[in-house]
Amino acid sequence: MEIRDRDRVSKQVQVQVQNQRQIQPQRQRQGQQPVAPRSALSASVRPWFSPFRSLSDGWIAAGPTVVKDMPARGPVASRSLTTVVSTSFGRCMNETEETMSNTLPRNTLIAHSKALEAAGMSIALVIRVPAPLKSIADQVIRSASSVPANLTEGHGRFGRDRMHHWRIAYGSAKEVDTHLRLLAQAGAIDKGQTTVVLELFDEVRAMSWRLLNPKG
Repeated sequence: MEIRDRDRVSKQVQVQVQNQRQIQPQRQRQGQQPVAPRSALSASVRPWFSPFRSLSDGWIAAGPTVVKDMPARGPVASRSLTTVVSTSFGRCMNETEETMSNTLPRNTLIAHSKALEAAGMSIALVIRVPAPLKSIADQVIRSASSVPANLTEGHGRFGRDRMHHWRIAYGSAKEVDTHLRLLAQAGAIDKGQTTVVLELFDEVRAMSWRLLNPKG
């Protein structure tokens, strides 16, 4: 369509130039000032080509080729350029918002819930440990609280940062296991309650491992 419009305009300009050449000798014989031929840019029909093309051509907006004094063609001939651009950009944007809960595995939240339960039970278990073993009890509190904290922080991160926090959570769950077993063997805490807490942390470690190795 653009090639035919350009050919039509080119022919019209050529006809006007020929007419001017025929009129100039007559004006000279009559003593009138000759008129310079009009250029293609000053012709009555001036082509104007839109910088926007249709979506099927791979451009952003849909806009037909327009020639002055000629009707516009295409499916958007009745719409303004602003409307065309805005609607076309709208199609390219992401129309649905994905929330974090929809993009992460469900066992992330389950692991966090179990980690909170295990951390609370372990802290209550070692809170009254006597002074000689108090430093080990403090390590239990720090490592136990680190598990749900890093699972939560990793939940809000992306890429390597997410995996980094989940690795810390997995390592802290293994660390608290060792400290609790040591205190139980020393008789500083109840072995029955320790077994329950260790089972919870074992489940948390299994879920954290699946988060770190989703294809494993």
